[in-house]
Amino acid sequence: MQPSDFGYGSAEGRAKAKLAFINHLAIYLLVIGGLALVNVFTHPQRLWFVWPMFGWGIGILLHGLNVFAFGPESRIYERLLDHERRHDI
Repeated sequence: MQPSDFGYGSAEGRAKAKLAFINHLAIYLLVIGGLALVNVFTHPQRLWFVWPMFGWGIGILLHGLNVFAFGPESRIYERLLDHERRHDI
């Protein structure tokens, strides 16, 4: 997917991407919190909720990196874009 697929070029698109990440993070925290409660009250001797927490956490991390670190506002994106523009000539 390209940054333009989400309208990242516009302020509205960037705000939507950041809001989508915040929503994703909030849902993650609620679900993992719920799983942790169920786990602790049903089988406290075996903490199984850490596995979905870890797996989904990787997705949250990648989503956050995509929005904040590698998005069109980042220096990395700008440097890559400049590099590609120089090679298009």
